[in-house]
Amino acid sequence: MKRLIPLYLAALLSLAATTHAQGVYAKALQAAKKAAGTASSGLGQVELMEGVTQFFTTGLDAAGRDFAPKTKLPGDLTKFQKALEKAGQKDALKQLNDSVTQIADASVPRAVAILKGMLNEIKGEDIVTLLAGKNTSLTDAFREATTERLNAQLKPFAEQIVPAAKLDKRLSQIVSALGDAGKDIDQKEIVEKLVELAQKQTVNGIYGALSSSEVKVRADPDATKNKAIIKAFTSIKK
Repeated sequence: MKRLIPLYLAALLSLAATTHAQGVYAKALQAAKKAAGTASSGLGQVELMEGVTQFFTTGLDAAGRDFAPKTKLPGDLTKFQKALEKAGQKDALKQLNDSVTQIADASVPRAVAILKGMLNEIKGEDIVTLLAGKNTSLTDAFREATTERLNAQLKPFAEQIVPAAKLDKRLSQIVSALGDAGKDIDQKEIVEKLVELAQKQTVNGIYGALSSSEVKVRADPDATKNKAIIKAFTSIKK
């Protein structure tokens, strides 16, 4: 009986370690398992991981190069359009939105760099399952594992761009133009919300670009002309 207790504890510790390792993308992994079945690969983890790393690297490079954020102001600001037109400031909201878009656009390279530093989040023991999973299983797992930390690291950078993008200045001009109609606007709160909006657009856009890239690579790995990617994505057998 005494020997069973340590064995039981060892089993629990082992299970906890496995759960922690996979917990960073547990939902995505579970979804991939349903699609993967009893998949296997003739390649080892090192070769598979090389292909997956190359996929994410080239996908992130493409997102950084091609993704152009487009933002849209929330309704609690656009409702002032008519009042601003009467005040002779019909383009004020458009210019404010341009500031938000500028912050989102400037954040893209930084977000890409941050994500490149997180490529080790995909665990080798899960790689066959994720490769054999759904069309976006790799990106889904990566997104689940990295979103929270990406947002935390990207936020200070996005906030630093506010003055250069003239976000606070343009909002202040809008409030002044509105007069009494804008007296209840909390400018600090609105700036924070607009920075969050810009960041969300950046983050969602990059992950979306990765998802689209994964679908294309799965459909035609040879089109990448990348040997590591081709080997990894064509090695899975179900």
